[in-house]
Amino acid sequence: GDEWVDNEIIGVSRSSLYKRKLTGARKKKYKKKKNYNKGRISMEPKLSKFNSIKCHKVRGGNYKFRALKLNFGNFSWKSLMLSARSRIISIVKNISSDRLVFVNCLIGKKTLFI
Repeated sequence: GDEWVDNEIIGVSRSSLYKRKLTGARKKKYKKKKNYNKGRISMEPKLSKFNSIKCHKVRGGNYKFRALKLNFGNFSWKSLMLSARSRIISIVKNISSDRLVFVNCLIGKKTLFI
């Protein structure tokens, strides 16, 4: 439908505190917006020559790291009882979407050539 959201009042958030009630009435704000309720965009890490990692400050002064571009990965082979860091050469197949193969996107269930 043609729903309009006032970004100045509501902002981008995953919390239901800033949404309207089922009746259409506005909810009363009983607490402030928090940083952990931010509606951050989903990252689609791409395959590239160099690693590019973005860090977000989270609760407690800690950091979360989000990959934008990747070259290496830590892979495990149960048949060999082995886990090793290896270079990703190409993406062969992605079960969720063929578009992610053409874009070289490292998301979800995928088959890689290491």
